[in-house]
Amino acid sequence: MKLVYSDHFKKRLKKRLSKNSSLKQKVGKQLKLLVSNIQHPSPKTHKLKGNGSKEYAIWIEGDLRVTFLLIEDTILLSGGTLATSFGEPIRVKNTSLSRKMA
Repeated sequence: MKLVYSDHFKKRLKKRLSKNSSLKQKVGKQLKLLVSNIQHPSPKTHKLKGNGSKEYAIWIEGDLRVTFLLIEDTILLSGGTLATSFGEPIRVKNTSLSRKMA
């Protein structure tokens, strides 16, 4: 699996990490597990229902999730990310791929 993310995802993640630097390790760990084995139990990968029915989410901590799309062998972190159960996830129309991560 390849992991790619949009500029919007990068911007939102940077903003979130500036408020809580301890999240960097947690996000990194869960994304590494997702890439190495999408069925690994730790990230609690699950398919979303309703408006986000084409998206999946992984658990980071508490009520914090990262949403993504699966496109063949690519995991696209597009910006509908770092949503909490207290608010609607952010939806992004621009899903341009900006950078590949291994």
